[in-house]
Amino acid sequence: MRTGFVLVLSLLALCAIASAQGKQTQEADIARFIESYDNAWNHKDAAAIERILAPDYVYFSSKGQVRSRQSLLEEFLSPKYNLASAERTELKAYLTMDTAVVSSRWKGHGTYDGREFHDDQRCSTVLARRQKDWLAPAAAPTP
Repeated sequence: MRTGFVLVLSLLALCAIASAQGKQTQEADIARFIESYDNAWNHKDAAAIERILAPDYVYFSSKGQVRSRQSLLEEFLSPKYNLASAERTELKAYLTMDTAVVSSRWKGHGTYDGREFHDDQRCSTVLARRQKDWLAPAAAPTP
């Protein structure tokens, strides 16, 4: 009986370790995804942004504005929008099955339509796992 109890406790401990490692792997995948998204945005890599944003992507701004993927891509590609620098910190992922809510702090500055901007905002991005990769179906707000 005692051997069975020790065996059950050992199996539970192994499951807990495997679960923690799985979560760490997912969090690392999410951090890489956010980094590649930021790199694509910062370098105006339209092809990468189009791959990253789901066809039904919706953008919710910090001012309550709701925009379509197409509207955001048009602004992103516009020569009016120039990002001089950007930094994302305080990244935290909240995971449930094939969905992640990622919170972070985004600081950036640049110009839009000749006017300088300086942003320091908290962001939330919802990600969905599609097979092995993460995809951004919705976000609020993003640079």
